[in-house]
Amino acid sequence: MNILYIHGLNSFPHPERLEILKAKGHQTFALHLDYEKEPQTFEILKNYATANDINFIIGSSAGGYIGYWLGQELGLPQLLFNPAVAVRDIRSDVGYDIAEDKMLASYVVIGQQDETVLPKGTLNFFKNKKNARVIVCQWLAHQIDLQTFKECVNWCDL
Repeated sequence: MNILYIHGLNSFPHPERLEILKAKGHQTFALHLDYEKEPQTFEILKNYATANDINFIIGSSAGGYIGYWLGQELGLPQLLFNPAVAVRDIRSDVGYDIAEDKMLASYVVIGQQDETVLPKGTLNFFKNKKNARVIVCQWLAHQIDLQTFKECVNWCDL
């Protein structure tokens, strides 16, 4: 499977996470992006995903926000860690409507201890999404430890 990993704001693609995916036999793709300096991030990732025949998206925080909407646009399932989806709607940023009925599934991991992306807003965003599978991890803050990442990759049956 071709997996696109989208890192969070002021972060980078963590090599250890990519190695976990590679060890399971997946082809992994990731770009290092500066979201604040590159206003066309969504289009860059959309073109990159299409060019690399991506089948699945994994995103964290701001990467989870973009990953959710990219999955909707391209009809791809996603694994999202503390996605910043409740902050704003990407459709106003890209300038066109993205329907939310194309995707296969959203696996959403919410850290109950997250003080960066507040769990309540994320839970409210996904509460009526019919294809969203949401778990709240009581121990988890904003940063995703490798053990939790690995367990969640297994949860998605990747």
